[in-house]
Amino acid sequence: MRHELSPTVDQIKAARKVAGLTQEEAADLLYRNSLQRWSEWETGLTSMPPADWELFLIKTNQHPDFRRFP
Repeated sequence: MRHELSPTVDQIKAARKVAGLTQEEAADLLYRNSLQRWSEWETGLTSMPPADWELFLIKTNQHPDFRRFP
């Protein structure tokens, strides 16, 4: 399965909550992004780039095709 589209606001919020992260912690996980940018993604002000979405899913072990070892 490929994730080529930007995620929805609901998908972003849900994935962050499943990971047990605050917005600030989620932004830190994607090292080049700021809390402000994460907030913009969760409010729909801007769209999260598909590559950032996929990276977030991989780093939080939520990607359906790639699982990290503990």
